Amino acid sequence: MSAQSDLLHVGEGDFEERILQPGKLAVIEFWASWCGPCQEIAPHIEALAKEYAGRAIVARVNSDENGKLAKRLDVSSLPTVLFFKNGKVVDRIDGAVSPEVLEHKVQDLLWSEPKEARLLGLKEAKRMLEMGLITAEEFEATKRQLLGEEES
Repeated sequence: MSAQSDLLHVGEGDFEERILQPGKLAVIEFWASWCGPCQEIAPHIEALAKEYAGRAIVARVNSDENGKLAKRLDVSSLPTVLFFKNGKVVDRIDGAVSPEVLEHKVQDLLWSEPKEARLLGLKEAKRMLEMGLITAEEFEATKRQLLGEEES
């Protein structure tokens, strides 16, 4: 899938249905066509959509076309990136930031489960590797996702 097809464009009419899904992390950028910093972070938002396809919802909301939604969510500057978990705003970034800041925030929110749960996932991945159900590369990728910068 290309980044464009993974990135959602939502508005007031479909926001709740497409974004506020239980158990899903949603990353929503509020932007406008006249906003230079919005154009600056747009490729980073698209990259997040591609990288986290299936694990997180990544979307853009045009603030000029969806002013009521922006006001309801207390968006007063652009760009603003809101992070939703289980239908509630859990964090936000106001203004343009580096791709690393966005990536780190998504990883923190996506992998915020207790360490014990991550280690259990790693144990399951190791079992799948031993059974030949996943490749060594898939195991290593899973290990990196589960442990982040920690060492096993």
